[in-house]
Amino acid sequence: MFKWFKEKGMSAVRGTCKFNIQLNTKTMISVANRVDNKMMSSGGNYEKFDTIEIMKAAQSLFSDIRLGVSNGISIDEVEHSIIRPILAEEKMSLFTKKIMEDAIANMRKELESA
Repeated sequence: MFKWFKEKGMSAVRGTCKFNIQLNTKTMISVANRVDNKMMSSGGNYEKFDTIEIMKAAQSLFSDIRLGVSNGISIDEVEHSIIRPILAEEKMSLFTKKIMEDAIANMRKELESA
């Protein structure tokens, strides 16, 4: 009885983690696209705030990924089943694609070394 209840609870936690990863992936894409548009309209200039905004979005995404991995979601599942499908459907600039690829590489490196 309790084993079934625990498994049901963990399944709900993993579902919430996946949803949060999806949400934060889309947020990071949105932030990076906004910064890229701002840079393009200002002739390539960016402000320190722009970098901080991207870093905050990345930290939020990494936090949710770490939580998901600690609750039984594999790194491969995070990358290939959650993040990559979003990257395939969202419109992104080259700048944003580069940022997202770097974020995925850093996430993998950090989690595999832990």
